[in-house]
Amino acid sequence: DPSVVCTVDISAVYGVASLEAVAYLDTIAVSRAWRGSGLAQKLLYFAEEKARVWGLNILALHVHRDNWSGLHFYRKHGFEVTSDWLGWGENFFLLIKPLQAAC
Repeated sequence: DPSVVCTVDISAVYGVASLEAVAYLDTIAVSRAWRGSGLAQKLLYFAEEKARVWGLNILALHVHRDNWSGLHFYRKHGFEVTSDWLGWGENFFLLIKPLQAAC
């Protein structure tokens, strides 16, 4: 089963008017033997739904600039490259995806 952890007390973020809580996806790793099976898509959808349930409107992640297949995967699933306000440096793209509210 996938594991999702909220590492920051969400009430601390919601208590600051100038901050917006953002879900951050650290890693999706799929063995080469499972690539193309739809597993990465299922894991991504799981993370998106968890973020929605938590009441978050944005999912963010970093992709290494040399990871063209990862960049293609995330862009295909609605992510956009944006400026890197999380400070990972010039070797990474920051991607964000606005999330629709949970039904």
